[in-house]
Amino acid sequence: MKKLLTTVMLLMLALTLTASAADQSDEKASEIKKPLRLARLPLIILSEEPDEDALAGLELKLSRAIHVPLNGTLKAVEYLPASEAAAQLQDIWSKLRKKDKKARLQAAMEELSTRMKADMVICPILRRYSQDVMIGASMLNGENRMISDAEVILIVYEDDTKEVTLKKAARSYNGEESNWGTARFLADDCMSEVIVTTDVREKVLRRTPIAERKEVERKLVD
Repeated sequence: MKKLLTTVMLLMLALTLTASAADQSDEKASEIKKPLRLARLPLIILSEEPDEDALAGLELKLSRAIHVPLNGTLKAVEYLPASEAAAQLQDIWSKLRKKDKKARLQAAMEELSTRMKADMVICPILRRYSQDVMIGASMLNGENRMISDAEVILIVYEDDTKEVTLKKAARSYNGEESNWGTARFLADDCMSEVIVTTDVREKVLRRTPIAERKEVERKLVD
């Protein structure tokens, strides 16, 4: 009889521990965040428009920076429609400028985030982009002279902290004609810099369920 009671008690204890573990697992799972809702605006051009290849190159560089590997499977980030984000920003910006002619574009990011229900907003801007070639410039012994200029701005808004990060990068070139001195090369270099200085890739990865899941797993181990 005592053996039977002991067996029953052990079974009850095992069931209790199993239920407790399940509850803990559910509790920890609830700590894992939902997919990051990301509104990434198309490149806003405030200067001479680059050719299609140059423009595509700038867009691709930023897209790769905020790409999450295996996102199709992991569903870590939900990339919101860029066209909708652009239309919403245009409406917000128009209203802001009517109220204040000195308003800055970054002031529109919080409302855009609210309208899009976005956790993060990324706004790239090509502020300057120009390139001229002087044929047979006398200063260069008859060689062609290239004068180029580019400036890129990247704005990153995070809804949880209401923080706006804005970084600029500018490049100029004045010398003999060269692929290294083209506006396309300068703009590409500027984009690379602001991607690093805004810490945008890390900001995206930190806000995904992937990062949160790793943190939960670390807590369970600890």
